[in-house]
Amino acid sequence: MASENNFVQIYDQKKRKRLIKKEKARLLLFFGEKEDLASGLIDLAATQKVVLDETAELIKRDGVVEEYKNGENQYGRKKSSAVEVHTKYSSEYVKTITALANLRGADGGEANDEFLQFIARRKK
Repeated sequence: MASENNFVQIYDQKKRKRLIKKEKARLLLFFGEKEDLASGLIDLAATQKVVLDETAELIKRDGVVEEYKNGENQYGRKKSSAVEVHTKYSSEYVKTITALANLRGADGGEANDEFLQFIARRKK
């Protein structure tokens, strides 16, 4: 487990930007490319997906718990920061993708219909 003092990121900024661009292209293929309210959501979803992938890699590498020390006598173990970020982003990513499906679902073609059916099944 990496401690705060020797933390090593999974992605550098250049790789992170490249992965976001790649994910945005993938989302545009799925949801269609046009300027509307959903354009910002596509950017957001691409960023969220890359953060989710990176935090998943951090969790694989460092584990789900980390040690902490507050002062001389207060120390122990807690849920890792990567787990907390991953949990939060997972929820937000689902909301973003659902909003995209709702905004672009009607004109996105057969793939979107399948996606909307999947989302509808998950809500039940």
